[in-house]
Amino acid sequence: MRAGVCAVLLFLTGCWTIRPPANVKDPVPIFVADYGVHSAVLVPAAPGMYIECSFGDWPYTVGTSTYLWDVPRALLFSSDSAFGVNYAFLEPGDKAPKTVRVPNRVFRLEVERDKAAAALAEIHRRYDASKGPVVYDKETGRYFVHDPTHYSLLNNCNTDSANLLRIAGCKVSGVTNFSDFVVLKP
Repeated sequence: MRAGVCAVLLFLTGCWTIRPPANVKDPVPIFVADYGVHSAVLVPAAPGMYIECSFGDWPYTVGTSTYLWDVPRALLFSSDSAFGVNYAFLEPGDKAPKTVRVPNRVFRLEVERDKAAAALAEIHRRYDASKGPVVYDKETGRYFVHDPTHYSLLNNCNTDSANLLRIAGCKVSGVTNFSDFVVLKP
């Protein structure tokens, strides 16, 4: 009984851990940002330029269905998904790339260059697998496409961030459905 209650509490709190790789031989920085309910990974696309992606329910993320009562529909009954990308720039002396929205917190992680490149390739693969026209959202600075991956409570922006971090060589554990994460030492 106690184990079941603990499992439910862990699921509801959604705390997950990120452990960057140890002994990185050809390091390149990536960043993970926490926006409150949304997390995102920023991957280098060119010197000083990072690409940040987001994944969500199309009507909620790109459309006009953004009221509190739209959240259960988006998480439980989404019929269309959105995948968006935007670019952020890391200026000399800055600790993190400048994003359109300011995250609550952001962490710099060192990963192998080839693993960062694999994460970038995955972002491009997802974006290129889209259907329909590109829609620009000036509020977030993101270019959205219709994503064939189904969005839900169990497959959302936070699970997407966790998967991208795994591709980048990080060990991710715990329930990744929410943006409550902890970054551990390598």
